[in-house]
This record gives sequence, C-alpha cells and structure tokens, in this order.
Amino acid sequence: MITNEPVIRFAKTSDAEQIAACHIASWQKAYRGHIPDSVLDSLSVKEREQKWHDLLDNNVNVLVLERDNQIIGFASLCPARDQDTDPTKCGEISAIYLHPDFWHQGLGKKICQKALSELEKMGFSEVIIWVLKENDQARKFYEGMGFNETGDSKLDYHNDVLLNEVRYRKTILNQFTFKPLQETDLNLLCKWLNEPHVKEWWDDKLTNDEIKSKYRKRIGDSVVVPFIAYLNDQPIGFIQYYDANKVGDGWWPNEVEGTIGIDQFIGYKDLINCGIGTKMISEFIVYIFHNANVTKIITDVDPNNFRAIRCYEKVGFKLVGEITTPDGLANLMVFNKKPNS
Repeated sequence: MITNEPVIRFAKTSDAEQIAACHIASWQKAYRGHIPDSVLDSLSVKEREQKWHDLLDNNVNVLVLERDNQIIGFASLCPARDQDTDPTKCGEISAIYLHPDFWHQGLGKKICQKALSELEKMGFSEVIIWVLKENDQARKFYEGMGFNETGDSKLDYHNDVLLNEVRYRKTILNQFTFKPLQETDLNLLCKWLNEPHVKEWWDDKLTNDEIKSKYRKRIGDSVVVPFIAYLNDQPIGFIQYYDANKVGDGWWPNEVEGTIGIDQFIGYKDLINCGIGTKMISEFIVYIFHNANVTKIITDVDPNNFRAIRCYEKVGFKLVGEITTPDGLANLMVFNKKPNS
C-alpha cells in the first residue's frame, strides 16, 4: 500500500538500477506502437543501469521522484546541447520519465515543475526539451506546462532506433527591464490608472488629460524618476523612485540624502498574486543600489493594503511604524542597503 507522499531529490550513484528500471518501463509503455516491439522487449535493465551509473558518477544532475523508497520518476538536467543555443543561458531537460503505474496522478507535472525550478536556480533563463514527434500525449503534456514548439526537428538514435523528434522551448526566468517613461507610454499609463485594481490604492482622482500632464512633467526628471516595467519584453506595470529629501510637499521632511522612495503597481489584474510584484520590486532594488550613494529605500503603504505589505515584506522591507502623509495614514517600510553590496 502507498502511504507516503512523494519526495523529489537529487539522485545518487546507488539509484542507477531503479532509474534504469523506471526508464525502461516508461519506454515500453509510451513508445509502444512508435518503436518496434522487438526493440522495446529487448531493453535491458542491467545495460541501462550501467549507463545511468556512469552518468551519475560523472556528476550529471538527475532528479528522482521517490515514493515509499521506490523511484517512480526522474528528470535529467544539463546545459542545452544544441549548437544554436547558448549553454550559459539555456538549460535542457535531456530526459524525463514517470513509471506508467503512476501516470495521470499529477506526478509528472510535479517533477517537471521541480526540474524547471532547479534549472532556474542554476541560472538558466529558458529551457528546451526534445520530444518524439508521434508522442501526442507527451506533446500535450509539455504544452500544458507552458512549452512551445519551435518548429525545429531532428533525427536521433536512441537504443539503435532512429527517432523523429521535435523541439520545445519555455522561458523559465522572469526577466525584468525598466525603461524610463516616455511620451508614448502615457496612454498605457492612463489605461492602467483607470483599472479598478489599481484605482483602489492609487487614485489621484485625475482625468486622463491631467494624468498625462502630471507624468509628462516627470519625463527626464532627476528627482522623481518614473519607469515602465517590462517582463520578458512586455510592459506589465509602473514603478518610480524619488529622492526622499527633495520631493517636498510634506512627504519626507526628516530624510537625508541617500534615501530613495519607491512606488509601484502591476497594470494587469491577472498578473496579481502570482509573485510578479515581488520579483519586480526585488529587481528594482538591485537597479537602485547600482548607485553607490543610495543607502536606504523607503515606501509608504496603505495599512489596509495587505497584499502590498506582504509583497514588500517578502522582498525584505521592514515595517518601521505608522506615519502621516499628505495622502493620509500609511505604514512606513524600510529596506537598508547591506554593507559591501
């Protein structure tokens, strides 16, 4: 009886036999009808075990999905091996299999997600995988995981069989860029500022013309510096920084030079509550601290805006206390620059 929740860990050399057995069982089920029965039926666990032993002995990264001390799935990870990819930026899932006794239980998705997470930790921004062209079930699975077919194909030998494979690709690292606000961005900014989820917390009660006038004055400004935040080359939100000791109007009368304030919002409701805001702020902090003169970042958050408070806390902001601003009561949150950073 299965009693334990599955765990995913990196494989050891001693796992080679179980990986080989899982590998062959999956091949014999998934490729039946695509590869001659004679080839599938002749697959040897012992031979495959030696190959996996050698790979693991050479420190190849292999994740195993284990349940009740039995390996029921695995994924092999490496830098992309295709000549038209950059192996410093593109990773590859070179093999991923689940024992057929455990198909359709969400376990394939679990190990694939873990593989993507580990590749992201390794510093890759995208990942590729080659899939048997005729394997519709696998292709639908990867498409459901967010992979896109690239249109590339190849003929490759596996177990002395020539296979027709197609390549899939997926972006795995959220890449943020921050582009200074331009005149051409003002219509998009007006659209975002009129979205209910933005207007709830960021409402100056301005008409579109007044919004354009307000932010047009900030284009090229050195005190209040607005940006459009791009995620993988798509505009997704607004973020700005300002010199806290220079903004005036009763905002930060006690702040000294080197303190920077920030404000931000995500422009699209469907991008909320999926970690994008946290990532955006985190990346913007790195951007700001490129200036060696900046020692502290502050923000003021409506005490009832719990989502924003949690977002800043995840990044590392600390709640200092309540303050009174020209917009009313707010939580003052602070992020201090670490020494030597």
